[in-house]
Amino acid sequence: MNSELDKVRQYYDGDDEENRFCDPRKKIEYINTCKIIAPYIKPGCELLDCAAGTGAYEEYLLTLGCKRIVASDLSPRNVGILSQRCSNYPQVEAFVDNALELSRHSNGSFDVVLCLGPMYHLRPELSEKCLLECMRVLKDHGKLIVAYMPRHFVFWNLLNNPVYNVPFNEVIFLARNGYLPSSRKGFWGCTYFSSPEEMENLANRVKLHVVEHRAVDLELGNFYDKIGNCSQDELKILCDYLYEKSTDKFILGSSKHNIIILEK
Repeated sequence: MNSELDKVRQYYDGDDEENRFCDPRKKIEYINTCKIIAPYIKPGCELLDCAAGTGAYEEYLLTLGCKRIVASDLSPRNVGILSQRCSNYPQVEAFVDNALELSRHSNGSFDVVLCLGPMYHLRPELSEKCLLECMRVLKDHGKLIVAYMPRHFVFWNLLNNPVYNVPFNEVIFLARNGYLPSSRKGFWGCTYFSSPEEMENLANRVKLHVVEHRAVDLELGNFYDKIGNCSQDELKILCDYLYEKSTDKFILGSSKHNIIILEK
């Protein structure tokens, strides 16, 4: 268990997480994530962001009226950058923490818990533990907002992109099991890919009600590399269209990232 968490921590300690959304191709993920979560962030709410990275969403969350944000991450490097980034916002507290063990927080402490990262790495036996811990610190009728990566997107991507050079039998293994069987370094060595059905079944097992389930950013094939040349108006049209279609089951299955909104 610790070795798996160490892999994740080492990956993010060495990653350029603070500049991730500077890439024009990643803007759809940011824009539509903000659009999906906004209705659930009410003025005066207390929010836990349990995998906050370097704080990409914290300033946006404050504009929605959060009274208090506790932002934590497994990576000490990320938390250091987050603390500096939010140093002018006394409403934001930053900690190094593990989403599987939120022991610093009492039961029923938060109106909203953002879990926009742990499910990228946790296999089913640990993803349930993570949801239970997030649920514990939620108030009654609080919202748990969970992001995950569908495996059919990455299955298609690995088959069609020769740069990854993943053997065919390993691609099929990933499509069936959610992870690569070989011992790989970096992102591919510590990642789990789920499915819409798996996430909804997981929510049902821990007795969380599914409020909403949306795709964030559909796989766009060759157009993905052209997004940087889009005008702001064109990008808005594209994001709006993807949001309009984001509950479509086909798009849910083939998106790069999905968000499921759960209620305690």
